[in-house]
Amino acid sequence: ELQRWAAARQLHVDDRYLGIPWDDSDITPSDKCRFDACLQIDDGIWPGAGMNTQSIPAGRYAIFRCDVIQHDFDLPWTRLMRHWLPRSGYLPADDPRFERYFSDGQLTPDGRWDIEICLPVVPL
Repeated sequence: ELQRWAAARQLHVDDRYLGIPWDDSDITPSDKCRFDACLQIDDGIWPGAGMNTQSIPAGRYAIFRCDVIQHDFDLPWTRLMRHWLPRSGYLPADDPRFERYFSDGQLTPDGRWDIEICLPVVPL
């Protein structure tokens, strides 16, 4: 729905799509996981009925660019949270984490997504 909305307004650009996963799929049953599909838009663009706006706060983020294959979005988050974060000198901040998409794995022959995962952090 978001892609159709964006295409109709000539706003469909791959690297402007974001996803905000609100739940940890290791803890929350998949049918209860919440996820916001987002598109970066310029000020002054009204999203219209059925769409909402939100802002991602500026701040310090741990950013990990990676490929995701066959929708395994948990793997890079696991690497970041379980391997990098404990040795980093940082803690997760209270702001939402998000994913930035540079390609859509549903449209690539090998199902590969090029993404960045972005975790807000604060020093220990």
